[in-house]
Amino acid sequence: MRVVSEIRPWYVVMENVPGILTIQKGDVKTAIIEAFESIGYPHISVAILESAAYGVPQIRPRAIFIANRFGMLNPYPQAQLNQEEYKPIESAISDLPEYTPIPEINHEWTKHYNSFVFQSQDQDDFLSRVVIPEYLHHQHTELILCFSFALSTMPFLI
Repeated sequence: MRVVSEIRPWYVVMENVPGILTIQKGDVKTAIIEAFESIGYPHISVAILESAAYGVPQIRPRAIFIANRFGMLNPYPQAQLNQEEYKPIESAISDLPEYTPIPEINHEWTKHYNSFVFQSQDQDDFLSRVVIPEYLHHQHTELILCFSFALSTMPFLI
């Protein structure tokens, strides 16, 4: 908020997980709105947008707050894709070269016991080995893996 109050842009866009709207029974959302109002942004709104609907190859709903100094309605874009048109993660990473770890500069992943590694039912799936506690296996029949693309998840906001 300090940066926004000093720079005073016409519009401010803030994104977070949708759960931010219900944390502490909505008190966090209320505090965000009050903070924007206190620095001269009389109109703030929030919408939950699905990043996959804008061409990002991941299912990642985001709470998008938009505030402006003019008291005008805030613009939210129309979805570009319907659910059947969402792009798979492979469309973003399939052309990456094979990963070769370089211990001097790369993080070395923790070695897990076999009882801690869940083997996917689909052996052809290149993401078939996912670390998940064994006691959760019965609760998960399908795993969805996400990758964060920071601001690129909402290119219309840049």
